[in-house]
Amino acid sequence: MKHFVFVFLVIFLLPITANAFPAPFIGTWKLVEFAGYQGTLPSRDMTLELKMDNNFSGSGPCNRFGGTYTIGDNLEFTMSQIENDYFAAFANVKFMSIGGGKLILLDESRNPVFVYHPHFGND
Repeated sequence: MKHFVFVFLVIFLLPITANAFPAPFIGTWKLVEFAGYQGTLPSRDMTLELKMDNNFSGSGPCNRFGGTYTIGDNLEFTMSQIENDYFAAFANVKFMSIGGGKLILLDESRNPVFVYHPHFGND
């Protein structure tokens, strides 16, 4: 009988206990300080949610974001590279052209940075 009770505790209660008391950083956090930012933080909450499965998500003043994190010697966040490149490339846009059913955003030399076509939700 003692063995049965011990096996029951290990198999059934230990996983529940581990999940009931997650690491102290798991959860949703609201940004209150931003090192180097010179402006006033927006009134809309900027958040970071850290999850047990090493995924994270959050929201800035306008957009949501997400990715994975790892904890080793250092804390490392990984976001989709295309998302980072996409948003960073907007800094290069200086002109816009519309024609042939396309919206083209151009750099200083008038080379295309982005080419869009109308989106109707089904394509």
